[in-house]
Amino acid sequence: MDAQKFKAEQVINDIRRHRGIIEGDFAEELKANPSISSVVEELKKDLKSTVEVLARQLNSKNPHFIFEFVQNADDNQYALGVEPSLTFTLTHRRLRIDCNEVGFNEENVRAICRAGRSTKTGTGYIGEKGIGFKSVFKVANVVRVSSGPYAFAFYRSKELGMITPVLEPFPQDQIRTGYTQFLLELESDGKQHEISKALSDLQISTPMFLKKLKCLAIDFESGSRKTISCQNAKDGKVILTAKEEHPSGVVSEDSTTYVVVKSLLGNLPYQPEREGITKSEVILAFPLDHNDSPMEKSQETHAFLPIKDYGFRFLIQGDFLLTASREDMLDCEWNDRLQKGIARTFLDAVIALHSIPSLRYTWMRYIAYNLPNSLLSPLETRITTLIQESPTLLSWTESLQQPKNLRYLGREYCDSTGAPIVGEMASYLSPNYNWERDGVSLRRVGVRAVSPSDFVKELFSVAQRSFGAWTDHHSSWHENVAETLLQIPWGSLQPLIAKLPLIPLRDQSWISYDKGQFNVFLDEEDNLKVPGGLDIQLVNSIAMASTARVKLFEKLGLKHCNANQIWKNITQLHKSSPSGIANKRHAMEYLVYLFRIHASSSTVPHEQMWLVDSEGVPARAHSLCMALPGDSIHGVVVTEDPSCIRYIHPEYITIVGEQNQAAWKDWLVHKIGVADRPRLVEHGEVSPAFLSITVRYESSVWLNFLKCGGFYVEQVVSPTIYDTIASMPVTCLDGTIESLKETILPNQNLLLASKSLRVESMPFLKVDKPEDPRWATCLNQFFVVTRLDIAFYSKILRYFNHQGIDDKNRVEEIYKAVNCLANPFTARTEFHLHPLIYLPWSEGPRWVTSSACVWRAPPGYREKVILMDQWLEHEEFFRSVLSIKNVDLDMVIADLRKYLKPQQQNERGYMKDLLLMLPRFTKSTLYGDKIKGLSDLPIFPIRNAGSRIIQNSKGRYFIADREDLQKCFDGRIPQLDLSIPDIHKLQQGQIFSLLKMDYRYLSKVVHEESRPLGRDEVNKALTSTLVQRASALLRCGEFYKPDRKPSPLTVKMFKQMLNPVVYTAAKIRIRRTIRKLDRVMDKDVVVEIDGDICLQTSPDSTELTIFVNGRLPHDHPILAVKLPREIAKFLGTNKDNMFRVVIGSGAKYIDDVLRVEGIPELTAAPWYDDFLVDLEKTEPAIFHRHFEIKSGCPIPLGVCRIVTDDDELAEKLSSVTVSKTGQTSGASSNVTSGFDEVDEAVQDLPPSGHQYSRKPTGRPPGTASASQPRSATADAPEVSSDQMLRNIKAASESFRKMQESVKSGEFATKPVANLSSPSEGPTAEAFRRVAPTLEELNVGILGEQYAFEILKKAAPGFNDSHWTSTLKKYATNLPEYRKLKLYSGYETSDFVFKDADGHLTKYLADSGHKQARRWLSDPPTYLIEVKATASNRSTPFSLSNYQTELAQNLKQATHPLPKIPTTVYAIFRVFDMNKKPGHFIYLDPGRMVEEGSLRSTPVDGTTMWPAAGVY
Repeated sequence: MDAQKFKAEQVINDIRRHRGIIEGDFAEELKANPSISSVVEELKKDLKSTVEVLARQLNSKNPHFIFEFVQNADDNQYALGVEPSLTFTLTHRRLRIDCNEVGFNEENVRAICRAGRSTKTGTGYIGEKGIGFKSVFKVANVVRVSSGPYAFAFYRSKELGMITPVLEPFPQDQIRTGYTQFLLELESDGKQHEISKALSDLQISTPMFLKKLKCLAIDFESGSRKTISCQNAKDGKVILTAKEEHPSGVVSEDSTTYVVVKSLLGNLPYQPEREGITKSEVILAFPLDHNDSPMEKSQETHAFLPIKDYGFRFLIQGDFLLTASREDMLDCEWNDRLQKGIARTFLDAVIALHSIPSLRYTWMRYIAYNLPNSLLSPLETRITTLIQESPTLLSWTESLQQPKNLRYLGREYCDSTGAPIVGEMASYLSPNYNWERDGVSLRRVGVRAVSPSDFVKELFSVAQRSFGAWTDHHSSWHENVAETLLQIPWGSLQPLIAKLPLIPLRDQSWISYDKGQFNVFLDEEDNLKVPGGLDIQLVNSIAMASTARVKLFEKLGLKHCNANQIWKNITQLHKSSPSGIANKRHAMEYLVYLFRIHASSSTVPHEQMWLVDSEGVPARAHSLCMALPGDSIHGVVVTEDPSCIRYIHPEYITIVGEQNQAAWKDWLVHKIGVADRPRLVEHGEVSPAFLSITVRYESSVWLNFLKCGGFYVEQVVSPTIYDTIASMPVTCLDGTIESLKETILPNQNLLLASKSLRVESMPFLKVDKPEDPRWATCLNQFFVVTRLDIAFYSKILRYFNHQGIDDKNRVEEIYKAVNCLANPFTARTEFHLHPLIYLPWSEGPRWVTSSACVWRAPPGYREKVILMDQWLEHEEFFRSVLSIKNVDLDMVIADLRKYLKPQQQNERGYMKDLLLMLPRFTKSTLYGDKIKGLSDLPIFPIRNAGSRIIQNSKGRYFIADREDLQKCFDGRIPQLDLSIPDIHKLQQGQIFSLLKMDYRYLSKVVHEESRPLGRDEVNKALTSTLVQRASALLRCGEFYKPDRKPSPLTVKMFKQMLNPVVYTAAKIRIRRTIRKLDRVMDKDVVVEIDGDICLQTSPDSTELTIFVNGRLPHDHPILAVKLPREIAKFLGTNKDNMFRVVIGSGAKYIDDVLRVEGIPELTAAPWYDDFLVDLEKTEPAIFHRHFEIKSGCPIPLGVCRIVTDDDELAEKLSSVTVSKTGQTSGASSNVTSGFDEVDEAVQDLPPSGHQYSRKPTGRPPGTASASQPRSATADAPEVSSDQMLRNIKAASESFRKMQESVKSGEFATKPVANLSSPSEGPTAEAFRRVAPTLEELNVGILGEQYAFEILKKAAPGFNDSHWTSTLKKYATNLPEYRKLKLYSGYETSDFVFKDADGHLTKYLADSGHKQARRWLSDPPTYLIEVKATASNRSTPFSLSNYQTELAQNLKQATHPLPKIPTTVYAIFRVFDMNKKPGHFIYLDPGRMVEEGSLRSTPVDGTTMWPAAGVY
């Protein structure tokens, strides 16, 4: 072993010992001393961790270690005469690096084995940290090194393997003698692929700024070779070449030339990494493409080796301080000073680049903008600022100027030679720059393009500085200016352009458009003759020869000088004062010129034309007249008053030749406005000439002048003129004097029409030959009646009004005639302006306008006249022709607002009537919205403790919707001051709901509690009755659901209802409370009153305890009203209808009634059996008591008879009792068997759809008929429901025949004649009351079915919902009526029908009921009771007490114009049911009884029959 190799091995072993790798005897000693051994191990661990972290962070990219080898190769020492080289050889999983340096010495080996130390200090070295080599361990696990006598390896996996060498020979097959070699054994194929790609992508600029190494070679595993070399050219440029040799022998070579500029920077700041260094060189290299133009591609920034691409388009080399990874520069003062030096170096480079012809006008392409943010970003701004402030760009004169002082001049601002039209050339950018290509870059450095505004301002400056120079320019220069001005947009520049002296005139002067726009014109025609005295100048012919200049003049607004322009100039002159035509000759020449160019009236406004009159005084043409020889009217006027007409100068007539005289005069008259006759109008008023004639002559004369066209009339005459003439006095045929407009032309048609209407003194105008058609044409203008039209009939009607003529027949004839006219609009206008509507029955004014009328109105409406009452037969005329409307919601609201005014406060009664009209309009959604708008109007009358006020819907008051509550709280709280029926009307019309007032109902806010005071004895009769009906009452409760198992609370209620006990109490006290309610009441209101019934239960009791006031007898009628109501409340419902039926009906009929009503039985519920089993176990007493009662005492008949919602009415009946024999005591001596006919007095029943109270029928359903009388003492036979239905089915065949007869139209309603002939009346036998037979029952059912068919045919809106009889449910058993919807309310009459569409009312009117004709304006609600018999039509029929009272309450008044009723009672009498049925309708039977057409004898009620001859 030679000495060098031995020494090399000693160096390696020494390094290992210093790394703590103890081998041999020292290892044994170290093991013997654990304390020292542990310290050594800890130091090794810390060192290993530090090295690994540093190596990982050194380069973020694995292949970056390649640049570490390139850097080291450039820093190495080379023997003299040796060209430094570096070769990378990549084979499978191996990378060998060979460098022909002089080789390692001991210091180099120790440095490569350290971390953080380097042998490279001072200038001339790229590396500085001594740790870059460690980055190889990111791709290799083993690195072998061979250099001179040294051969060792690094194993990353071994202890401190990255800095601890291992003596190991270099592989023999890889050794290259004389080279320092590194052999990297790569981790994986992936690492090899990364390295291969990095070597392939190695930039051509890599060796650009190396100091020694100028050539790199790369050998790939594929056998190809890549060589990158750097060569300095003779002209100072640098050429970089990349050459690739492929195994196939193909060689490719690419080279790039750079212009290199260097600069040495001094006075650099202190930096520890650059100890003692104050100077550094920066280099910029500008790449050229194959055309020697700038290569516009981003280049890398170097710190001798590439760092990264910052986006600059030139290479930058500087001795930057870098991060440990060499991938970016540090943010420090050293690097910032280098940046500033680079910016100054770029400015120096610009000067150098100007010397290269291909770069002189393109060098700015090296400047890139909008670079990504980095530490080098400020360099962009620094370079731009230096360029802006330095002379770096060439001007038009090729001198260097600062960019901010240069402007780019577009081609449009240059003349045909390319020279600037205006401006100093030194201020413009050289035209050799490519503005389209480099304009963005040039703008960034401060060059501004010349704008249209700049050009125009420059022109204006030239014109102001030297006007002589402006005018001395050659015409071609002016043409260039014109062409440029035509190309640029004007916009806001137009006023400035208009001030430029662009227009040369024929007198050699120049003028701007703003000074010559009114009198300078283009010269289109040579020798154009212009009348004298006109201010017109023409553009000179040289300028007119240039197309561009003419177009410019036109764009400025100059017009071509032609005949049209001359006459416009003339008319403009005539608009001014007459001084403009003071020269009479010029004035005539102007007029003749206009005549010759055929100027029309549309172009010659004659009211502005000045002429000269006969005295030589200027005058407007429309005030002058032309004297024509032989004119009779002229003669009359001139003779009588010569001063009233002004004539034109005579020379006007002779100024044109004889051959043009006729055309000239016609033109003066029709085009200029000179009159050829006396004028009708002058200066907007009737002319003095016309007034002179009307004063001196009779009206027939001057009217004849008007008819014959004797006066000159303008084409458009003001309506005021016609009014003035129409108001002039004229003579009529009868010698009277009237205004012209009040007269009538006495032609034959008008005279005959006046005669036929028996009108004598009409103002017929006195004229000659009134049949001449010219009279109509003339007089129509002055509102004279000339034909049979609305104006004629209007005069007749006004005449009737004025004369007080009271003749409906003649007025009716006129209305019929007006109805036949073709123009209803004129009629509407006339009837609106004049009181032409005659009111034959009016107690007030007899004549009114149409605006004071309505056709139909609700009862009580009085704001306007209701025409339907007086002109029913002329509905089409008033509704269609005059467009008179029915009262609508808008009218009612307007009236409500009217009566809110202070002066109308005494009309509160009428305000209430208006308020009650509102429900009629709530069906429409639109009307509903309008009603909501009334919420703020004080339209609701309120009473409280005697005071009465008006409030809106938001006031502090309540609405008493029940009579008992209204009386209870009257005077204690503020209430709506309306009756209960009126409140119900507003409820049904949803007025309270729409106005959100329903929370005020007392029924909602009153909390009621009752308690008995003292206990007497058990009321066995009532207790037995309730026990018998307990199951039926439970079935009526709303909580009962047969398909749902009841809750424990419901079971408890079941048990209590099955165990009722009725007691009598000394007194029952009811406590009614209104709680404090926001917006209405500030405190609670409590009222205590005596009551009649009280229900009590307790949670632990199974008994329903009922207390009845002891002062009431057990059969008192009030019990029939209140007991069902209280039981209904107990069972959780407010609908007590069916409870009344159950309590008031015979026990045997209850199941049939409930079945018909569709109420299921308790036994239908699947849980009911279990309930009974449980009841028997838990409450055996209740069970046996309920199911063992076989008979009991029902509620007495007197109670059963009274079914009403009116508690007060029930109180009134307290004096009526029924004995066991059925005889009554009190006011009535006899009552019918069954229900007594009692209900609240009917004043104004609500409309159809209201749930009427049950009409007491005096019978269980199906057991009696109101069609025949019967004994008061005889009880009804016990007839089973099944038997009854079988008998009804037996009658179905006969009913089918009857139904077919009805549908075929064989039956028609026969009116009841109001005859007064006497009648003996029925015999006493006829009054005998007997129990109804089954035959009579069938007749009653069939009679209602017959009436239903007749009414359905008469009124299309009539349907089964209006059939409210209790017999209806049995009619459903017939096949034809099985789909009828059962009526669930209580009977008021057999049929209740609100005739909203008026069909039934019209049917009655057409059938002979005259009073029904008046009702068509507001059809009423009909209550129809059917009375049927199998006998003849004279057979008496019976009315119950209830029916008799209803007929009396709804009896109509006999006033000549009675108020239209809201409800009408009628008897539908059907007879001969066993033969061919017939019928009569007795309308208003109460009135018929008074008049005697119906006879009556009260026997147990009222029995009626028609008087003799009345059917």
